[in-house]
Amino acid sequence: MRLRAWTGERECAGKVSLYHGPLLLAYDHAPAATHQRPGQWQNFGKLFASRTTGTAFEYDFEGEGIKWFGRRFDDAGRARVLIDGREVALVDQYGPVREAPFTWEYQGLAPGQHTLRIEVTGARSPASRDTWSNVVGFGPPGAQQPASEASLHALDMKNLKATLVDVEHKEVEHKSDDALIRMDITDATGHVVHLRDFGTAGHGGVPYSSWLPALNARPTPFTRENPLRSVVVDG
Repeated sequence: MRLRAWTGERECAGKVSLYHGPLLLAYDHAPAATHQRPGQWQNFGKLFASRTTGTAFEYDFEGEGIKWFGRRFDDAGRARVLIDGREVALVDQYGPVREAPFTWEYQGLAPGQHTLRIEVTGARSPASRDTWSNVVGFGPPGAQQPASEASLHALDMKNLKATLVDVEHKEVEHKSDDALIRMDITDATGHVVHLRDFGTAGHGGVPYSSWLPALNARPTPFTRENPLRSVVVDG
């Protein structure tokens, strides 16, 4: 039941997944703001997605611009983007590589409150297999990550401090906010990051992450003795 780390590679390079014994740990981001209105969009962890024509994702923001974060997929389609009721773009999220980073931003708005609306059109490029549109989050123009992820700093794997806060032994399926495992990890800036078991993460539609940004994390080679390619972390 020791804390173990699995270091990511390729699209997950610079990140780690942490395990307490067999249980994957996850980070719950700040609850979705009340001004976010996903409607009938499906929630896949920290990603909202829909392929239902006419379904819209609305987001109220303040400022002179907005940046939309998502992912490119080989089955993604085109979405109509409106700001304050005026169409400003038709955005295609298709990409031959699944889950490649996607961003789109718009600037030049008057200062004050605005509403961004992303509508599924049902249209797609000839290369795409379907018409999905997706949203991971939003931020100001020039942001490198969505506002909801801004509080998650990198973990220093050479000096990682972990404290097991609570363990609840239950064999029943959890359908509430009660976690089986709660663990506090100190990040590279000295702030405490609260983790929980993956099975109960995301309660109430809160975005969550199981791949966490990390410093000094090196991939562990596959061996017959260590097929999970994980390493014990001294907490």
